Amino acid sequence: MLRTFLGIFAETDESDPVCQWKFLDIQNRFFWRYNMLTLLATTREKDIDGFLRSLKGAGEVDIEVVQTGAEVLEKVRSKAPSFVIVDEGLPDFEPLPLVTEIMKINAMVNTAVVSSLSAKEFHDASEGLGVLSSIPPEPTEEDGLKVRKVFEKFM
Repeated sequence: MLRTFLGIFAETDESDPVCQWKFLDIQNRFFWRYNMLTLLATTREKDIDGFLRSLKGAGEVDIEVVQTGAEVLEKVRSKAPSFVIVDEGLPDFEPLPLVTEIMKINAMVNTAVVSSLSAKEFHDASEGLGVLSSIPPEPTEEDGLKVRKVFEKFM
């Protein structure tokens, strides 16, 4: 039987459960990859343009930039993003206290935090919060790729 998903045709055999499973797996991977919202909380979007570009990839990741912790919390309540990246220097929250508030609303949100702490200090300070990645204070394109690879493990 010929089936279609977003204009992609696939030949499936209704009597073959493995073939059906493969088609559904393709649908699920596509859906999750292209429907995951990532929030970036920062007041310096232009300064970290390279990081943001590499994080987005070739348009594969939908990133919404917000400038306050309050906006992050509102979006976590209303849109349930899959990932939130929290920068230092927000006007109303420090990064780790904001992650704590995010976890109170939705513990399924994955987070990464821009931090000037050493790896050991960051680990100690963020223990129990489930932060996936620490990002250096001046994130580069390479840092964006690293964070993207970490996030892709959850897609």
